Amino acid sequence: MSEDVAFRPAPLRAPRRYVLSGGQLTAEDGWSLPLAEVTDSAFVTHRARGNRMVRLDLRTGTETRRLALTVPEAGWPDGPEAATFRRLVLAVLRARPDLPVVTGEYGWGRLAFFGIGAVSLLGGPTLFGLALATGLSGDRLAGAAMPALLLTLIGALVGWSYRPWQRLPRVSAGALADALEQTTDTNATSAAH
Repeated sequence: MSEDVAFRPAPLRAPRRYVLSGGQLTAEDGWSLPLAEVTDSAFVTHRARGNRMVRLDLRTGTETRRLALTVPEAGWPDGPEAATFRRLVLAVLRARPDLPVVTGEYGWGRLAFFGIGAVSLLGGPTLFGLALATGLSGDRLAGAAMPALLLTLIGALVGWSYRPWQRLPRVSAGALADALEQTTDTNATSAAH
């Protein structure tokens, strides 16, 4: 299987070209990665402020190579850049169907999200405690309670979702490729109706 694709990794970035041929993934900026040497991988997707960030990390013993795309939410998964990116990701996944793939954030990124959640979880009660300590009137104290509660709840949700001791879900690359293809097929079917 051979793929030669170019896509913009983000709206304001120049297109990047990748070639997958003979089990070797090569990027135009000079790196090359034999897929047989990949020992682990991760598929990560985030949504923020109307954008979708998707990446496939390929790890060997010494390095991590990243295929990444950021597009407006409306451009996922069928926009031109997203479709080209997905074609490359599917080809890489199909080249190593038995490769274990972590689904979700891992490593330092996961710890950073957990830290944000923990700070928010502790920040809500701390802010409310400071409001109590300053002797705010009942109306103002009630006004401070809602943001403190909201901050606490968001912190609990984010911290729990990214807890570092949680075993990360893993799937085979082949199963992930099947799931990504079904996502496209479902979107194409619903757009046709």
